[in-house]
Amino acid sequence: MGEPGEEDRAPSLRSRPIPFILFVIITLTIIEGLGKSMGIRTNWFHILVALADGDRHGSAIARDVLDQTENGLRLWPATLYRTLDDMVEQGLIQELTGDQHPDGESGRRRYYRATPLGRAELASEAERLAALAGAAQRRLDRV
Repeated sequence: MGEPGEEDRAPSLRSRPIPFILFVIITLTIIEGLGKSMGIRTNWFHILVALADGDRHGSAIARDVLDQTENGLRLWPATLYRTLDDMVEQGLIQELTGDQHPDGESGRRRYYRATPLGRAELASEAERLAALAGAAQRRLDRV
């Protein structure tokens, strides 16, 4: 036995560990919820902006994002293509096949286009950001 009265105490959380799978499920649920309240990922937003007015190949997307952010966000090739693959998987963009490439452009490059879902997500995110900016401006104007 331990200290007097120890057997009368309620068991602590340490004595009943949370099963690992439950911990993972809870953590992923929290992260998913945060992601929804915070809008789409920054990289995704800028890539969708780059594709909003036309199809582009990977390096043109990266250059456009760099221009949009005034050199604030550089998408290196590994990050860029992993992100593009994730966005294709989520249905936000599509990779174009060789016959869909713009006329006169290289068939070796990977071209992308925003899907209707991607365009809708971009519009929704732009509205969300505009509302946040408006709320911030109204508070600043009070001072």
